[in-house]
Amino acid sequence: MNATDSALPQQSSEPGSTELADTICLEGVLPVSWAQMPAGFTDTEFTAMHEGNLMLLNAIAVIDQPQSGDGDDSGLLHQDMFRIEAKLDLLTSLVTRLLDKYSLVPPLASVTLTARQFHWHGNVLPAEPGSSGIIEIYVHPLVAAPLRLPARIESAGVAQLSELPLSLKNALEKFLFRQHRRRVAELRSAR
Repeated sequence: MNATDSALPQQSSEPGSTELADTICLEGVLPVSWAQMPAGFTDTEFTAMHEGNLMLLNAIAVIDQPQSGDGDDSGLLHQDMFRIEAKLDLLTSLVTRLLDKYSLVPPLASVTLTARQFHWHGNVLPAEPGSSGIIEIYVHPLVAAPLRLPARIESAGVAQLSELPLSLKNALEKFLFRQHRRRVAELRSAR
């Protein structure tokens, strides 16, 4: 079986999952690009892309995890770990800024990413309906690597994501849920 055959989107068979999967999303103005599906893209290349995505989402989860300040004065080990974590955060931020400065970051677009679909405004993804490709979206300002999602263009401004491995699908859904929860909290605090 060719990897491009497995890149076609498949609908979820879970009843009731449609509304929730389409409601929980990442919305924003983010760097995004589109690349046609390379000819002869193999299952091994798909696996490597999905593993890279999984590592990226796990790294973002670690970055977004609140630093523990539970008031436990258990000694120098806790303080040392806190300092190391702060230094790693700073190093990550500096490396990302350096890479941003010297790399070609795709143009910004107003986008919405759900666990099944990707929506955009404008001509950022110049692809014809029915074409398959890879959406690259930079989902976190401190991470200089894009989330690379295989998809099929449905119509102008709408792409259906291809079926993802279960571990990646779960990680993507958790990431989207954290982003959605953060946005809801920001909206509530703005009132």
